[in-house]
Amino acid sequence: GADVSKEGWIQAKHTDVLQKVLTFPNLPYFLHPDLGDRGLVQSDSILRFIGAKYGMLGPSPAITDMYLEHLHDAELEITRFSYGPGADKVLEWYKTSVPDYLVPFGKLLANNKYLSEDDGPSVADFKLYVFLYKLTVIQEQMGDQMTKSIIGADAEWVKTYMERVEAIPAIKSYMSTPSYMKGFLNNPTAKWHG
Repeated sequence: GADVSKEGWIQAKHTDVLQKVLTFPNLPYFLHPDLGDRGLVQSDSILRFIGAKYGMLGPSPAITDMYLEHLHDAELEITRFSYGPGADKVLEWYKTSVPDYLVPFGKLLANNKYLSEDDGPSVADFKLYVFLYKLTVIQEQMGDQMTKSIIGADAEWVKTYMERVEAIPAIKSYMSTPSYMKGFLNNPTAKWHG
């Protein structure tokens, strides 16, 4: 069988085959016929490609891109604290910084079903969903009664929005298959796995 360990990936990424296909070998990577003999790495690059290919960049691709970048920054904080200081710092960040991330999104979604202003979901909606999912994991694993309001009473839109995304027929169908797995947010080398 294939070696799926970190060491296995490090060996595979330096092979001539992957070096020819991936300019910057990394996980995840994405191969598609439209890319020719090249592949994409970096999650947000992959999202932008999919968004452009399938008309999911919203009515203003620049605005969608701004949402992606803002959410990338937020997720980077979770990752940085998960691998560095660990769970205590993740929880501290959750308590102090998450409301600042959620309030603007709550305002954007107050009168709209999606970030693209009801034009249907954009790739930014899926990125927001993942971010919100990570916040629910933080609350479930480390939160307490005091922190419940962060994604609860103070941000009631979170649950409704997440349910809306989960109800998208293709997402709902996927989530009901054996291929859908909820795993850890971070790999085993992190101090907080999530």
